[in-house]
Amino acid sequence: MHRKIGSILLALLLVAGLGRKANAAEQTGSIRVTLKNGTGAVTLYCVGTSYPGGYVLTEAFGGGFIRESEAQSPYLAQWLSQNAENGRELILDADGSAEFSHLEDGLYLVKQTEIGSEETVMAPFLVTVPYMEQWDIEANPKTEKLDESPRTGQTPMPYIGATGMAVSGIGLLICARKRKRA
Repeated sequence: MHRKIGSILLALLLVAGLGRKANAAEQTGSIRVTLKNGTGAVTLYCVGTSYPGGYVLTEAFGGGFIRESEAQSPYLAQWLSQNAENGRELILDADGSAEFSHLEDGLYLVKQTEIGSEETVMAPFLVTVPYMEQWDIEANPKTEKLDESPRTGQTPMPYIGATGMAVSGIGLLICARKRKRA
């Protein structure tokens, strides 16, 4: 008799536990992006699916495995944004916000795809859903005012190189001149 009651209780607990796991698997999240003084549009790309210890990139982003510790890398976000196609684009509202909802567990890339009248730009960034067990994410990325002349990343190295070449040339002339006298 005790065994029957115990097995019935065990069966009820298992069914209740399986029901909770099924609900957790069906959970979806959201990412709300707010740009200070922002206008324009942002696009969301699903770049990877969750896998123990990290994320498996989709074929559109080259496949492969990304460890959880690498999932927030700005360099990875910049690299992935170069191949970004077929995302969900949203226009920023009057508050400079856009919310992407019904997102499954995974790795997402957020990229500004349209610059508005305020001319503020943000760097692309990666977000994991869930993030630290939170399914609804608030992102407030830094933005920079767009300059008249875009930064190219070049430094005044050509001037240093030209100066070095001139000094070397003068040195060669001096060395050659001394050899002629001897």
